[in-house]
Amino acid sequence: MNLSQAVGKGGGTRRALKKRELHTKVGGSGGIGTPHQLTQGKRVVKGDWGCGVKKLKAPSAQSAEIRSAQIKKLLDEFEKYLRVRGFARTTIANQVRNVRWFCEWIEKEKIGTPLNASRSDLMKWAQTLLDLPKRRGEGTISTATQAMHIQAIRSFYGFLVRAGYLMADPAAHIPIPRTANRLPRDVPTEKEMQRILSIPDTMTARGYRDRAVMELFYGSGIRSSELRKLQVKDVNVKEEIVFVREGKGRKDRVVPIGPAAAEYVGGYIRNVRPLFLRHPKDRTVFLTVNGKRFGGTTLKEILDCYMDRSKIEKRVTPHSFRHACASHMVRNGADIRYVQELLGHESLETTEQYVRLEAVDLAEAHRKFHPRERM
Repeated sequence: MNLSQAVGKGGGTRRALKKRELHTKVGGSGGIGTPHQLTQGKRVVKGDWGCGVKKLKAPSAQSAEIRSAQIKKLLDEFEKYLRVRGFARTTIANQVRNVRWFCEWIEKEKIGTPLNASRSDLMKWAQTLLDLPKRRGEGTISTATQAMHIQAIRSFYGFLVRAGYLMADPAAHIPIPRTANRLPRDVPTEKEMQRILSIPDTMTARGYRDRAVMELFYGSGIRSSELRKLQVKDVNVKEEIVFVREGKGRKDRVVPIGPAAAEYVGGYIRNVRPLFLRHPKDRTVFLTVNGKRFGGTTLKEILDCYMDRSKIEKRVTPHSFRHACASHMVRNGADIRYVQELLGHESLETTEQYVRLEAVDLAEAHRKFHPRERM
């Protein structure tokens, strides 16, 4: 019996053929499939035209080259997804790097690709973060770094669901560890800051540049990444301000820097920067002696040099200057909301972590305001 004859036999035969056709599609590569089949190594393709299923080979049947190509494709698409959503370049680089490390773990565990990983696989991976060594130095990564890894994977799997690679998100309920709300450590005092700032030899080009860098850090509280990106047009020495473009969260802000920083940064731009400049079209403010832009560790290396000479027994980093700027301003009477604007914080709670009072401040406040102290 051909199809036209079957159709002519009535509704019952048509329903039987329709049922048979449905079962045929479920087993083939072009049908919709059951929920179980859709999640077993298949990619779901969504669109206004409906949906279909593209089969992926089981991990054991895939060659290493094929898996590597699939993972690279997923990472490239994830990176584009983050760019479209407007994340900062540093955030994108960190998330893609963390996802790449996760993919390497999947390969090592012979799971296949991220599309084959189950929730139990992801929980097992999260446990391995507890023993993950630091990239630099000794010990394991901090709770905050663990949280960043897990947040990147949750973002990645959210993308895979939105892009139609998965129907369910196995990472949705992986808990993010709570980070300790600790006091800032090794924040220099006002006297220590004066001591550090006085060390560079401003009679040399390098020393003058380093003094300008540290004065700007302390005077404005800007982030290391923001200082590295500063352009000459962003500095207004006369008005004693700098224009921070695309700071954290891709937000612009105008930051006052004070007369000391304005004097040194202005003198550097006029007299020292031309000595380092190798490419006339480069408008980056701070350059190395070879005419290159500062790298990710350049500022720390500069500061480490002067901290060794200062003999101050504190582990001071470029971020410590930011803490010092905020803490010293509040200690001298600045409103914390003004400091929030200066630092570019979205939440006041973040600013409060920067300006927690030390024991000596609390003792002074206690002596000044507690009624029992006046007896």
